Amino acid sequence: MATKLYTRYQKDHADVLVQRAKFWTRGVRKSDRLAFVIFPSSRATAEKPTAYYTTERGCTCPSFYHRGSCAHELAVRTVARQDDLRDNGVLSDGECELMFTLAFSGRL
Repeated sequence: MATKLYTRYQKDHADVLVQRAKFWTRGVRKSDRLAFVIFPSSRATAEKPTAYYTTERGCTCPSFYHRGSCAHELAVRTVARQDDLRDNGVLSDGECELMFTLAFSGRL
């Protein structure tokens, strides 16, 4: 699998999204049980509400469409990785948060 490249803005935005993960709107597709998250667009208006559907595989936002990567997808992948590490007993909650904070800040 090819390595994805994320811009500094995408990493910073993903960090903000990860911090608000407990407030995410989540769902599961009935056909194949694929978990997804719905993110509201930062450019949505009352006349044109917009939301993006995001999985670990991709996102419906313009950034992912044009670049193949976006902050939404990075945030979902990060939270999924944190959950895996916690579920498998590799790291505690505090250790997970510290590791990903350092990774996003570029100090890891």
